[in-house]
Amino acid sequence: MNKLLNVIGVGPSLTEQGGMGSVSRLIQELTSPSFSLRYIETWDSSHKGVQKLFYFLKGYLTFLRVVLQKEVDLVHIHCSERGSLLRKILIGSVAYQAGIPYILHAHGCEFHVFYSQLPNILKKIIDAFFRRSSMLIVLSESWKEFYISNCKLQPEQVMVLKNPVVFPRYVPLRSAASLNKTRCIKFLFMGKINERKGVYDLVQSISKMDPKDQEKITVILAGSGEVEQLKSFADDLNVLNQLQFLGWVNAEVRDRLLAEADVFILPSYNEGLPMALLEAMSWGLPVITTAVGGIPEVVTPNVNGFLLQPGDIVGLSNAMSSLINNGSLRSNLGSKARNGIASLDIESYSERLFGLYKKAVKKE
Repeated sequence: MNKLLNVIGVGPSLTEQGGMGSVSRLIQELTSPSFSLRYIETWDSSHKGVQKLFYFLKGYLTFLRVVLQKEVDLVHIHCSERGSLLRKILIGSVAYQAGIPYILHAHGCEFHVFYSQLPNILKKIIDAFFRRSSMLIVLSESWKEFYISNCKLQPEQVMVLKNPVVFPRYVPLRSAASLNKTRCIKFLFMGKINERKGVYDLVQSISKMDPKDQEKITVILAGSGEVEQLKSFADDLNVLNQLQFLGWVNAEVRDRLLAEADVFILPSYNEGLPMALLEAMSWGLPVITTAVGGIPEVVTPNVNGFLLQPGDIVGLSNAMSSLINNGSLRSNLGSKARNGIASLDIESYSERLFGLYKKAVKKE
């Protein structure tokens, strides 16, 4: 019997909110006949101040121990930008010095902004960190082009692996005939409530609607962040009654919201490839979103959703009104949204990921 190869994942807490935590958690739930998966946490946003440093040091020392005990065959490092990248450079340096191959998995939706503001010396350090990796996993073709062009990586070193999604086995019937035209239309937003996610644009777009359309909708916001600021902003625009704030929700509540919603909306300014968007599409929801990051590679305008430019308040308002008043359009877009991301099912993802693991190990 062949020996199982030990893969150590390194990244945020598996309970962490957001895409990187979700993807890390899904990967750790996979099984393989060739690889044994273990995970070391180096970040937990619930910790404050010096506690975050101690949390990282605990993870770093755990990683050192398994390296010294020769319990690692491959390291899978999840990273984004800023502090996350600094922590992972330290982890990657240990792996490199020990002769252990490491894969980088880039999740940072604002890495391009962060990188462009760095002095050249720091760019060179980051570029070296990337080039020493066995491969860099990115979330879209557009991100692949960015890393090749800016970090001087070889094209064959950068692998596109779109985020996975666990498809619900059954989704609610959303045929046009089943849609009650008189009922309230539910728009669902899931994510951090801040300017980057476009929630202030969303509120403004509601204020631009015909009052008759405003009366037909409820916009559900599931997420933490600038809740009170957004409530005040909505109140000033006289649309607070159209909003429901739920805070961050667990997986069970998330699935219930996706089952009950009519439209998913995410007017972001920067993204990698948002898990919330993929989850909504897997539930057969039409989507209104923006052409940033890897989103244009999964959303085709007027085929499986609406694709706008960030900050297009009028376009956002018009797209919402179109879906408020056209149940047939909601049904058709939603059906095509689900079918369009079938290849991102977690089972297909696991096959591709474990194929990359085998490729990385064979390189050494």
